[in-house]
Amino acid sequence: MLDKTDPDLTLDVRPSVVQLASTIGGTRSLTLTTGLPMDCTKGQLDTLLDKITAASDRQKKLFDLEQTRMLLRNEEQNLHQHRLQVGAQELKFQTEYNMSGRKGEWEPKGSQKSIIEGLHKNVETSTERIKQLRAGIAKMEEECR
Repeated sequence: MLDKTDPDLTLDVRPSVVQLASTIGGTRSLTLTTGLPMDCTKGQLDTLLDKITAASDRQKKLFDLEQTRMLLRNEEQNLHQHRLQVGAQELKFQTEYNMSGRKGEWEPKGSQKSIIEGLHKNVETSTERIKQLRAGIAKMEEECR
């Protein structure tokens, strides 16, 4: 059996393949593999490792960009839903007011006012989130160029 700790039996063997595995996102991984020339110097190996690492980092940035775009689409759908909810709730309250036979214009008061304000707050929050996501996407696109 070969004793690997015996200094007389160590060999100067250079790797012929370099492989880098990295995690991209929560559930995705990327493995990059490249061959090496047998006469590869340490400097060439370092340069190659830098290139592989840069490619892995770029792929992670592209994945993050796609995830952020998906978040933006979802938030735009949420904003649309929030606006529909505001309109539907106001229409419901106005209809109830008109059916009650009261005179004058309907104005939200008490719990109706709280409900309407809460729905408007949801619209404002979604609008602000969309602005943040768009700014983040612009920054990420610039980094990916």
